[in-house]
Amino acid sequence: MTTASQTDKLVIDKLLSLKKPEVSGKWTVAAGIAVDGKVVAIGTGVKCLSRSAALEGRDKVVADAHAEVLCRRSFIRFLLNQIILALKGESSSLFAHNDANNSDRYPLMLKQPAPTVEMYISHSPCGDASMSCLESTQTEEERVENEAKRRKYLDGTKDAPSMPANEALLPAEFKRARERGQVLRGRDDYNALGVLRTKPGRVDSEMSISMSCSDKIAKWGVVGISGALVALFVAEPIYLSTILVGRDLFDAVGLKRALVDRVQDVQGLPGGYNGPTDLKIVKSIMEFPYSKSLLEEKAPKDSAPTPSDVCLIWTSGIAKGNGVEILNRTGRKHGHSKKGKSEWQESSESAISNNQLLKLFLNVSSISKEVSRAPSVLRDLDLTTMSLTEIKILSTDYNDAKKALFAHESFRGWGFMHLAEAKYVLGPEKVGQYSYDRRMQATAFCSSSEVERPASPSETIALDSLNLNELRNRKEPKQSKDSTAELIEDEPQPKPKIKDAIQMFSAFPPTSLRNAQSEFKRVLAKAEELAAVKMDK
Repeated sequence: MTTASQTDKLVIDKLLSLKKPEVSGKWTVAAGIAVDGKVVAIGTGVKCLSRSAALEGRDKVVADAHAEVLCRRSFIRFLLNQIILALKGESSSLFAHNDANNSDRYPLMLKQPAPTVEMYISHSPCGDASMSCLESTQTEEERVENEAKRRKYLDGTKDAPSMPANEALLPAEFKRARERGQVLRGRDDYNALGVLRTKPGRVDSEMSISMSCSDKIAKWGVVGISGALVALFVAEPIYLSTILVGRDLFDAVGLKRALVDRVQDVQGLPGGYNGPTDLKIVKSIMEFPYSKSLLEEKAPKDSAPTPSDVCLIWTSGIAKGNGVEILNRTGRKHGHSKKGKSEWQESSESAISNNQLLKLFLNVSSISKEVSRAPSVLRDLDLTTMSLTEIKILSTDYNDAKKALFAHESFRGWGFMHLAEAKYVLGPEKVGQYSYDRRMQATAFCSSSEVERPASPSETIALDSLNLNELRNRKEPKQSKDSTAELIEDEPQPKPKIKDAIQMFSAFPPTSLRNAQSEFKRVLAKAEELAAVKMDK
């Protein structure tokens, strides 16, 4: 097995053997993951889509194209393919059949001894880990220039919106969290340390709603780097044992604070989730040929290197294209364009986009059912009718770990992402902090009086001694004595299209709420059956 100091060399050598990642004069960041000394996933990139571009592209684009995130998504793709091998009884480097008592819930397990998983990053992660270095290395001229750009953007000019218009572009959930001091935009306020931040970007442009790499890596240290989809098949989360970081903006104190200390004491984690107790952070001695600092040293004074617009991903074990994909600044495959004026071809979607990862997971689920090793939670579900987020919600332990993390004082600001993601999943309809949209309106009416049996028993249910007014916890306009009858006798309204009303509360509702919903559905179904039997007599 390789030592930690060799992982950086393995990643760089593998990357350079795949394809020259950049053209002359362009710098980028590289990240790679090695399992027991073998590189299995690589990503390069420094771009991130704005909020509006991400919402427009939705699951068809890769919104966060920073190297660390691309590498991790590529790693999840690798893990899903490893699950397929294990399910079929073929050789998997990570997973084996689970013969323990929980095999009905988790058909696979990590091979023992547990694999060593290490990550190399050529540049200190954006966000909290690099804030102190950024402040110390920024010149006074750069400070003045950035502040001028920011003021121009906020104040507005004849060619730009006014400050109120620009503020209106920010998600309301972000503004509330910002007011509470729980999250900052990009590189605002260098002196604030240990704070959640969104991805950095130009100060005179629309912000991103993706969280910084520092925040995401810290999250992986608590919930694991393997993600919710893998957690549906394998009980044990996969944790990084070592992170090697290149010299660009390397700050040992900042890295430890951002990636370890902030999440060291998260309480209430499910069994098997132990947090970043053993994570090692090591300074890499390797030079990445396309790092910003190295290119700046070599470049003429009048020709400073610029950030790259393209990204590279590579996944081990993929035959197509040797596992390599190049993405452009739109979050799609390089070289693709729109079909007509407004439609993109599906072939433009990256293999690590949500759409394509969903297709891969559906294949995993199908194979698991064929070999009679499907997780119990998936056996009776038609996953083809569900979104990727809806499937991830089924991973209860993983989501309980996330809930514990977001309840921690240093990560409470991430809660605004829950609401933003709910809006993303549910579409353009408004889902506010204290509101819900029309799809949560009642689809069944209850009455305390006998009524004629409806065509569909789910539309009206007769229950004895039920007073609807007692269910109301807020003041309503005075109603006539016949208000209940009027409610029942109204002409039936078209049924709204509902995926799952529980998502109106949060994109990741707690386990207790999910259990309550399941129990309510079971009792309601029994009530319908009893009512039908009574009427048939």
